[in-house]
Amino acid sequence: MITYLVPPRLICQTCPVAATCHHLASYQTSCIWLSDEWTTIKNICTDLYGGTRAFLRLWDLVIDEMKCLEEWNMALPGDEDNLNQLKLSRNSSVKIISCPKLRFKPCPPQCGSLWIERSDEVMLSSLGNRGQVGASAVKDLLVNCCAVPLHHWSLLGQLPYLKNLTLVNCRDLTCSSQDFLGGLTSLKSLVVTRALSLPERLGDLTSLTELEIYECNSIKTVPASMHKLTHRPANFNSA
Repeated sequence: MITYLVPPRLICQTCPVAATCHHLASYQTSCIWLSDEWTTIKNICTDLYGGTRAFLRLWDLVIDEMKCLEEWNMALPGDEDNLNQLKLSRNSSVKIISCPKLRFKPCPPQCGSLWIERSDEVMLSSLGNRGQVGASAVKDLLVNCCAVPLHHWSLLGQLPYLKNLTLVNCRDLTCSSQDFLGGLTSLKSLVVTRALSLPERLGDLTSLTELEIYECNSIKTVPASMHKLTHRPANFNSA
């Protein structure tokens, strides 16, 4: 079952969606969809959930076409250590589609998979000065139609358990920093579709075992840095 949430009739001073959605903790549904009807919403905070364990039974949470949405705050008020954050089930997915201003704060959602499409600012979400406390448990990330260059994707630094990364229509994958990709120590699979190049430091992905490339006419060979990999990626499908 998909639950479509209608715009709120009442406005809460802390979180404008809370007046309608404070009861979300009681939802037993496969999907909750927040869409463009929520055009005035700028911030989503914990008042929306009713608690950090509100969505443990949820399979999919979709935030779509919320053009004004600027911030999704995962932590409870006064949680200076980011220890009490919204948690979803390990197999759940969060999809952010066409939310051009949105950033996560102070960390990404605690879910199984994350889908980011035409929402460039999300990739610029940063953890701030709190180290890796509250780093997301996301294992699968798909990024579609991102104009921000790869070396600016600070969100990747908050995904230490990421195993599968899919990049579609992300043209600028330049990344020459020795430290940037090296933090993805759990990454096993990388799929690239319709890109102009591969990251120069691709060989820093020391756990990579599978590389798939589709519809990338300008990519003829893999970067020289890949000679550092102990196991050459098993699947190489060029355009």
